[in-house]
Amino acid sequence: MKSLLIAIGFAALSGVANAEGVADLSWLTGCWLQTDGDRVVEEYWTTPSGGVLMGAGKTLRAGKLRNYEHMRIEAIAGVLTFTALPSGQAQASFPVKSQADGEVVFENLAHDFPQRVIYRKAHNGLSARIEGVVNGQSRGIDFVYKPCGVR
Repeated sequence: MKSLLIAIGFAALSGVANAEGVADLSWLTGCWLQTDGDRVVEEYWTTPSGGVLMGAGKTLRAGKLRNYEHMRIEAIAGVLTFTALPSGQAQASFPVKSQADGEVVFENLAHDFPQRVIYRKAHNGLSARIEGVVNGQSRGIDFVYKPCGVR
């Protein structure tokens, strides 16, 4: 927790992002879908309003729910922060590390896995990546989304 507070404080002092940054992430808005055989990952993001983006995701395998996640992006203590509440796990928050046009990187090195959550606007969709270190080994998982309804 101390590391998270230090990271939030550092980001606030460095001016990386602030509450206005939520509106800059409007490109996340919508329904996003990734299919891989019988595995389907859906992610939904609301329009930024009231200083927050709300998100939800679910993973299905063979038509059955395997896990889900509630998410939000908002300014906490003046720092843009991604907070996730995955099924069966504790809530975790990730302060913004960097933000550019069409890309945002959130990082919490004190978290187990992932330590980073990355979103990038793609030509015809959205890409997301979670990454970090597990048992001393770097690990990453990519999600390449198309808009829902596009095959």
